[in-house]
Amino acid sequence: MKNNLAYSNSWLRAIEAFADIEQQKRFWFSVEGPEGASYEDKVQNLMSVSRILQDSQYDDYLSPKCRELLRVFVNMVDEYDTNPDTFLKGCSSEELFADPKWMEIVQFAKKTYCVLEEFNKEIMDENEKSS
Repeated sequence: MKNNLAYSNSWLRAIEAFADIEQQKRFWFSVEGPEGASYEDKVQNLMSVSRILQDSQYDDYLSPKCRELLRVFVNMVDEYDTNPDTFLKGCSSEELFADPKWMEIVQFAKKTYCVLEEFNKEIMDENEKSS
């Protein structure tokens, strides 16, 4: 049975949040989001991905393609601004979504999410067959 540690629900939900502008508007620019939906929470989840990508003991849990997509995505977000004290401070949703660099992150998040979700499905199917 293949393990799927790297694709915990929190990781996928974090990437999904970066891919979904409507979710960002609802939860990042409003105080009414559910627990765990804030930008800070999503960045924390991504930083845990970053730590695992640096640890070779987890190489078997990730396909090379997924590993590379995650590495690039985490770097894109980190280079943009992951500091919760400065990100979104004094920034409207209109300003953020007009920023071409942010929209690159959104588009890359969509691609990354789709690939990871498909890989997860394959792993789950494989696990079912071997059970």
